[in-house]
Amino acid sequence: MTNITRRLMIVTLLVFLLAGLGLSGFWVFGADRLRANVAQWAELWRSEGNLVTYKAFTVSGFPLYFRARLDDFAIAGGGASSPWRWQAPAILLRASPFAPTRARADFTGEHKVIAELFGVPVAFTAATKDGVARAQRRGDSHMGGVELHNSSLVVEGVSGIFTLKEAILDAFHTRRVSDNTKPSAGLTVALDELILPVGLLPGTLGTRIDSLNLDAEVMGAIGPELNTATVAGWRDAGGTIEVTAFSLRWGPLRIKAEGTMALDGSLQPLAAFTATMSGFAETMDLLVAQGAIDERDASAAKMLLSLLAKTPLTGGPPEIAVPLTIQNQRLSVGPVPLFTLRPIVWPAT
Repeated sequence: MTNITRRLMIVTLLVFLLAGLGLSGFWVFGADRLRANVAQWAELWRSEGNLVTYKAFTVSGFPLYFRARLDDFAIAGGGASSPWRWQAPAILLRASPFAPTRARADFTGEHKVIAELFGVPVAFTAATKDGVARAQRRGDSHMGGVELHNSSLVVEGVSGIFTLKEAILDAFHTRRVSDNTKPSAGLTVALDELILPVGLLPGTLGTRIDSLNLDAEVMGAIGPELNTATVAGWRDAGGTIEVTAFSLRWGPLRIKAEGTMALDGSLQPLAAFTATMSGFAETMDLLVAQGAIDERDASAAKMLLSLLAKTPLTGGPPEIAVPLTIQNQRLSVGPVPLFTLRPIVWPAT
């Protein structure tokens, strides 16, 4: 071995050693900063009158990842207007030292949630065999998502169990929105094989929803807390919800729709959608058999809808393009009212 070769080997080893030492120091520094940031966030959260507790916080994953584990995790917030609490035996967080604004959380296991939604108290226990959440910050925007596989949900006061084969939810929120032509928030939902408890919704299309998909954006600025004042201010400024895509496969019914939603003077939903439907005759027959709608109304609806139906060029059952509307808390297909929606009770403050 020549002196030149020996020197190159020594230099190479020194470079790798220094790189390893630097990476080790960088990882240790990042792990310490992660602990400090979580502690700082918890302190700030508590200072605003909220709750967050965890018994242990460990960090592993050297050298490529930070894997943080928070045992006996519990968090609560919402104030007096819309209180909520979430607790889990453990939360597992994963982040890369080279992408500090991104993080993933493992939600596998059992989670208990207590909340008040639109003035209605809700408590449930959720369990999933494979659950992951993602979060990312980009400037003034926050993005996140949840993936759940083979999950179950037990709601207090409801007999039976909800089960779900797969759910994917993605959302974003941005603080700086100047007018109602730009979105301040958005939501994408994809559900597959949602099984409802027997008897939960009398007069519906069965307990199995094969799929439900939604893409929607909130246009215009709206406050972080949803109450009467913030929602009314958003409405008065021309705020709307643009539903760019909605699809549903439930029993014999197939729906694809897009449209706009807003709020009326009583802060109740208004909606105008253009929808394509199939399976409408079978759906009407099923609802009549279950006593959900009057037979005469169903006959009139079937006659009208059959006149509007067209068979797709690619084959399949007849389809109709009809308007779907919500007004005065009534959901209607064209001129035919289907059923009345429960009113939304917004928190006062």
